Amino acid sequence: NIDHFKPVSIRSGLPYYIFGSENSHDNDILVLLKDYQKPATYVECQKLMNKFTYEFQDLHCFESDKPININLAVLTDGIITWVLKGNPDEANNGILRTYHLHKQYHSLEIQRLVPRDIEKKIIRATRSILSQLTKSERRHNIKNALKANQLYSRLDALKPICFQELNFKQSEKDLTEIVKLIAFQLGQTMALVKENIELYTKIQVAEYDPRLKQYLMRESGCNLEILTQVKNEYVAMIEHMFVQQPELRMKAEVLVTD
Repeated sequence: NIDHFKPVSIRSGLPYYIFGSENSHDNDILVLLKDYQKPATYVECQKLMNKFTYEFQDLHCFESDKPININLAVLTDGIITWVLKGNPDEANNGILRTYHLHKQYHSLEIQRLVPRDIEKKIIRATRSILSQLTKSERRHNIKNALKANQLYSRLDALKPICFQELNFKQSEKDLTEIVKLIAFQLGQTMALVKENIELYTKIQVAEYDPRLKQYLMRESGCNLEILTQVKNEYVAMIEHMFVQQPELRMKAEVLVTD
């Protein structure tokens, strides 16, 4: 197959999609690879994403100067079966649901929605939230919980946190971004678990839970008590699931780090 000899390059015509919120501060891009093009290690994936970033900048692909945030994916039989960052089912459905919100440069090759893996979403969302707190004064407990890589340990670390009392040791701009990311994960995951509703933009999450709007839209001077309240509801939701599904407590995340 002559395609095997083509360079793995944006210039050579690799398909890519812009996805996510229509008012995003970044260009979130998913680049589709063939399975044989997928790097063997995480380090090689990082190098490939860096290469793509330089290519996008050199080619002036986008009308704005927003930061470029790249993810890699493999498409098999019309659905995403592997992504470097995130879960394949969320990436698959997220592209399908937000493709139309952005100017695109390639036709959509993803053919259908797929069922969501709710357990994996909970595990990843909990890790994502904790990862935003690793520079606060609770960093030692949080890092230990992340290393433990069991859902109940991570939930135990998240449960006592009061966002309004934390010293994040970051600039106001960085704190606003952290709070936005936490709010998005909380709202998106609770909608999926409680009502099987899939949300892929900040506007959708804000409409689902208006309490989160101030954080999602990066409003200044937000009172973080409400975010703590929503976090507590998130923890209670998962603890209730532990009663129904005891095996969920010990679930671990499969991380690609080599």
